[in-house]
Amino acid sequence: MTENADLRKPLFDEIHALILAAQHDELTQVGAERLDRLVCEDAAARRLYAQYVLETANLRVWAASESEDREDREPHGGDYSVPLVCPAVVAPPRSRPAWDSSLGEWMLSYSVATLFLCAALLGAWFHTISRDYDETLVDDSRGLTTPGESLHDRSALVFVGRVTGMAGARWSDEPNYIAPLGVRVALGRTYKLKSGLLEITYDSGAKVILEGPCSYEVESSSGGYLALGKLVARVGAGDEGRGAGEVASGQWSVASVKNEGGRMKAEGDRPNAASLATSHQPLATNPSPLSPLPSPLFTVRTPTAVVTDLGTEFGVEVDGNGNTISRVFQGVVALWINGDDENRVVLRENETAKAGNFGEAYLSAVVKLSSESSSPFVRSMPSDARTKSADYAEIVLSYRPVVYYRMEQPQPEAEANDLASRFDASPASLVFDSSGGGFHGILNLGNEIGQPYRAGRWGGALWLRGPGIVDAVFVPDYPKAADGKLSFSAWVTAEKWMVRWPKIAANWGNAVKGQFNVGLYEQEQDLVVRVIQRDGTLVTLREGRDFPFSEWQHVAFTIDGNTLRLYRNGEEVARTECNGLIPNPPIPCLVVGGKTEDNGKDILYYYCWRGMIDELALFNSALSAEDIRRLYEARPVASPNSHNRAINRGKPNTIIGDAIRKGGN
Repeated sequence: MTENADLRKPLFDEIHALILAAQHDELTQVGAERLDRLVCEDAAARRLYAQYVLETANLRVWAASESEDREDREPHGGDYSVPLVCPAVVAPPRSRPAWDSSLGEWMLSYSVATLFLCAALLGAWFHTISRDYDETLVDDSRGLTTPGESLHDRSALVFVGRVTGMAGARWSDEPNYIAPLGVRVALGRTYKLKSGLLEITYDSGAKVILEGPCSYEVESSSGGYLALGKLVARVGAGDEGRGAGEVASGQWSVASVKNEGGRMKAEGDRPNAASLATSHQPLATNPSPLSPLPSPLFTVRTPTAVVTDLGTEFGVEVDGNGNTISRVFQGVVALWINGDDENRVVLRENETAKAGNFGEAYLSAVVKLSSESSSPFVRSMPSDARTKSADYAEIVLSYRPVVYYRMEQPQPEAEANDLASRFDASPASLVFDSSGGGFHGILNLGNEIGQPYRAGRWGGALWLRGPGIVDAVFVPDYPKAADGKLSFSAWVTAEKWMVRWPKIAANWGNAVKGQFNVGLYEQEQDLVVRVIQRDGTLVTLREGRDFPFSEWQHVAFTIDGNTLRLYRNGEEVARTECNGLIPNPPIPCLVVGGKTEDNGKDILYYYCWRGMIDELALFNSALSAEDIRRLYEARPVASPNSHNRAINRGKPNTIIGDAIRKGGN
């Protein structure tokens, strides 16, 4: 055995006993379920099982391959212990020992049986369930979704969909939560996200996008239970994307409603937070014959309400008290309080309703709200980073940057030539400002060797070669922060052999200071930002941990007039008090990848950045921690004034799309 024997022995002994019982037709139903559960859910058990089967399968070969030396030293008959690791076969068989006629034949049947069992299990793991087979499984499992019966008492896993997308997803760090493995979605599986997005596509065709923090349990082939957080469900109209005969009313039995009502009454007519998140009844599978609405295609239950879809796209949000908000983007949904399905509220396109807690008392009520009452929902997964860089630009532009350099390679077209002539530069040396403000930069290359553009974090990126070569971008002027609020965002990679104080970006001279500079500290080379406060004093903020080399890192800082915060990869890493910014810095320019002499013109060679810089933006506002997280995770964000914004893709005056995708809300 190659793993720690002390840790594996109890597990090995259990698997060994279960396999022996199966081979001798002595495995009970409980034992079969235990073996299935171990192999499916425990990676160590899978490795032990596979190793056990392989070693057992080789016993027949080993037993039949008796060399002359082995025959001389091994006793015939008597007790014989099989080694854990099979010896190498180095000679052809010469004769069969007496014990081979019995043990060898027994081992052959043992090997065949275990290999057959292994193949069956592997087939269960990797086989894609066909429509007919899946429907059979779901039909057979309907009894398991009867109210009051636990989904976890099932004898086998039933898969109803797949995980088809993830973006910045981080699993919950609750001590008792085990993150699901693999892409297949099983009935009874709970998905708890700390942050980020996760998309589930049901076999029926329905899609659900979960937005962290959230907790969602897959209750049936056409619905689930949202205990906390936000989701958007998209289901085809009519019978589109629907499994044959699959409906789910989402109604509770009378007994379960009474039990829930009694518990709420005992808790002061207000739901207990813990019970809301963990205690619920599974979905029933038969629609009410008295219901005036057609059978729903998809159902989302929450601690306080049931939302049923009738061929539509809708969002559901559950807060920490279990209150539910539902918004319809297309089609129709029905919403009602748990246990009160006779008083339904039907929501149509762009309508929103809330169910749950109103005022001091817990009231069983559904109230329609204005569409603006709900926070934005993420209705589509972010696109691929390298092929859909424009999508990231839409997110950045939604925050109104004053300068934004996407670092796309410019195209030598007529418009670029005209612009370059005004800057007294060649078209190839322009670095375009995609904010719409026209604060374009000039690329300064220390020599003409090599191409400065590389594949970046999003589209293209600038590759700067560091001290001694003096590659940098010089921006003669740009809008300075006037009210003491500033935010910075960029994607960077760092290479070794930088000297001291390498700069990602700076409005800074040698002795004369501007508003800010951000880069790596001295020779320790941890992330640092330095700013000049409103009163003219210097503030330095460091992360205090080594900055990773040769890996894309998202770097950001914000100043809100009172506090300076430093971020890396979406997480705040340091903060300190900061009384705004000096409003009129003596240096007008901005340098990307370095800083200038005090004259604000000549770039200082020994402060140059070595590595790549991509998607650099400045905002004369204080972005929130959630905003920084969105820029890191690349999640679309709604902004009321972000539509119809021009996005320059490496050349001026080129509109390639709205700032917010039409699907995003």
